[in-house]
Amino acid sequence: MLEWNLGFHLELAAHLHEAHGWDFVYWVGDGPVFGRAVEERFPGIVFHDTVDARFGRPPRALADLVPRVFDEGLAHSLAYHETLALKMMDRIDVQESFGYHERARLYQRLVGWWAALLDRIDPDVLVAPTPPHVHYDYIAYALCRLRGVRTAMFENGSIPGLLLPVRRFEDGFPEVASAARRLRDHDDGTSAAELGVKAAETLARARGGYVVPHHWAPFRNDEPPALEDPSEPGRLGRMLSRLAGSPGLHALAERAARHRVPLARRLAAAGRRPPSQPVPGARPISGFYHGRFVAAGEATAEEDARHALWVRERMLELRRAYDRVAAPVDLSASYVYLPLHVQPERSTSPNGGIYDHTELLIETVARSLPPGWLLYVKEHPSQLAPWQTGERGRRLGDYARFAAIPGVRLVPFDTKPFDLIDRARAVATVTGTSGWEAIARGVPVLCFGIAWYQGCDGVFDVRRREDLTAAIESIAAGARPTPRGVALFLEAVESVAIRAFIDEAEREVAQVSDEENVRALSRALVRMVTEEGGEPTAG
Repeated sequence: MLEWNLGFHLELAAHLHEAHGWDFVYWVGDGPVFGRAVEERFPGIVFHDTVDARFGRPPRALADLVPRVFDEGLAHSLAYHETLALKMMDRIDVQESFGYHERARLYQRLVGWWAALLDRIDPDVLVAPTPPHVHYDYIAYALCRLRGVRTAMFENGSIPGLLLPVRRFEDGFPEVASAARRLRDHDDGTSAAELGVKAAETLARARGGYVVPHHWAPFRNDEPPALEDPSEPGRLGRMLSRLAGSPGLHALAERAARHRVPLARRLAAAGRRPPSQPVPGARPISGFYHGRFVAAGEATAEEDARHALWVRERMLELRRAYDRVAAPVDLSASYVYLPLHVQPERSTSPNGGIYDHTELLIETVARSLPPGWLLYVKEHPSQLAPWQTGERGRRLGDYARFAAIPGVRLVPFDTKPFDLIDRARAVATVTGTSGWEAIARGVPVLCFGIAWYQGCDGVFDVRRREDLTAAIESIAAGARPTPRGVALFLEAVESVAIRAFIDEAEREVAQVSDEENVRALSRALVRMVTEEGGEPTAG
């Protein structure tokens, strides 16, 4: 069990144990309190704190486990996975201090340790709520696939309250694609697609005016930070340059207060708190921080305060860098629209494979366009929002490099997304909601990752150069999704999906009781596992 962290996840595991005989032997979850609940419910299980797992710290119960030697055999068999795992480590890169050598060493340690763990527990199945989010669970997943261990998880689409069962996330959604083909093959064009209320609402919403997608509802304050007084960042920068000589956090806070930095009052208060406590309201350090792994709450108050100011300044610098190269675009031109993803996030890492590298993605599309076509690129507004860790997904020179690629234009933040979609020859994305919005609005999509709408009319899956060339040729010749084809695809999604929730954010929209939810998730997990042969005896 990887990354199951909620109370009803325990109930799900208990139901699988009692009703289906599943024996849970290893559980990675969030924090010691939840860990004790897991251990009380399943005596003898080994619980591993998720932060420790990310940093390569073994659980106390397995202090004697000797890691496998990372050798040529492992290196070759996991070569592609290594490229993804190293990039996924952006999530724990604090202040750009986590370089290649440190990442490679952590990767080798994790591979050796998880390989030894799998040798010891010999599981039949790995169960996760979603595809891998971070580097350690991706490494564990890759090793399980290498050993032939069955895997089962779920994916959210854009239909509220529905989950798609997934065995191997990199395979996409073959059951949905098969159901869509059957519907198209038997469609006589005389009857309307049979859509449920939520699916019909999803389609109508995508075809109407722009609204925040339902899965972004908890983060509605997602506008990029304003630049405020132009002189403010300069004063903050001078303060930061003097930070190294500060005798302590209180003096730092006093300097910040004199310069009217918005964080100053919190820093001033934090200066009177014990050094071990984090700065109130600031995002504490969590990740690889200048030579050491630091979990939230492990840094000193002064370190957290320094980091908060660094992040604020970096976000402002990134916003200024974007605004310097962004300019209004001609919507009457022939162009492909590429809205960027929030990074680092699972939507591109690992779901985008190598196309989590944004510059590679932009360059690949731009080089494939016919003469006279342009590529319009727009940053996701949440990339630079204060609640995100967007400074870990962009470097200061990125936007200038993007804009220097021939045929590429960076679009101002205030350009309306649907205006860009509606007038585009195509939309390019890795897995973004913009791809679904485009096909719903009759615009073809170049899809570079594993998205729930793969297999829909008008979606061109791109894995190789030849795929992209053929897709562009079809689009230039006039290929577009049809309203009926899109509606039939949603009908196929509904036929495969289950009405359930895997996290608290989806509880209300799923509109099922906790007991119904546990039963639905259990049925889906058992089906995914037993269809590949036999009931599991360890998990």
